[in-house]
Amino acid sequence: MKNLIQLELLKLWPNRSFRIYTLLYFCIIVGLFFLSVIEFNLGPLKFSFGAQGAFKFPYTWHFNTYIASHFKILLALIIITNIVNEYDFRTIKQNFIDGLSKKEFVTSKVLTFVILSLCSTILVGMIALVLGLKFTGNITAGMVFREMYYLPIYFLELIATFSFLMFAAVLIRKSAFALGFWIFWSTAESILRNVWKSKIPNTFNPFDFFPMQSISNLIHEPFSRMETVQKISNMVQPGKVIDYSIQWPYVLMCLCWSGLFVYLSYYLIKKRDL
Repeated sequence: MKNLIQLELLKLWPNRSFRIYTLLYFCIIVGLFFLSVIEFNLGPLKFSFGAQGAFKFPYTWHFNTYIASHFKILLALIIITNIVNEYDFRTIKQNFIDGLSKKEFVTSKVLTFVILSLCSTILVGMIALVLGLKFTGNITAGMVFREMYYLPIYFLELIATFSFLMFAAVLIRKSAFALGFWIFWSTAESILRNVWKSKIPNTFNPFDFFPMQSISNLIHEPFSRMETVQKISNMVQPGKVIDYSIQWPYVLMCLCWSGLFVYLSYYLIKKRDL
């Protein structure tokens, strides 16, 4: 495993795109600190995430992981280009000639996005922790750890997304088309889900368990938990309760989809004439 990681680093580090995307992504994630001090002027109203409790424990885990998940496209570009370059520069064939098995090749790609996902999760967790310590008064251990489960859920979201992207890159072997395939698939799922919901409301929606919908259902939007939004919501719909807890069926489906897409990637590489 160590040799596979070293091999991937030798391929990735000289790649300028990898360095740019990685640096840009982590700069954006660190930029979450700036959200804590920025104040938005909405006409006569002044709004800031910090004043709304977005960075207090335990809400900070939810808010920061949700925001960070929307920037995973930069890491997605790394995953896609890393795999597509193997075909463009024929290094995939050379790897097999040099004795690397197809199983080891797929494993090396999986290790790549697992390490990227882990680094991202650790960074987001550190930022959420620091902001929570800064904005929360009268901190208790229970407050700090109560919703920390959003970190492994965020990690799973990245893993599931990158598993799909690896499959798309192996299937199509063109960066732009693989990225377009991801966008098309996500859009198609969303449309089908909404059509089902409008035609057969208040019933089980099978499209909720499709790959991209399962991933998007992992972390519920956090904005309705803000103090001002809750006050307005209580005025409009008194007594309305929103469930922000983790839905374990979606967690299970994401694990299944991740395994399936990794296997399909391996199957395509194994069966194709490279």
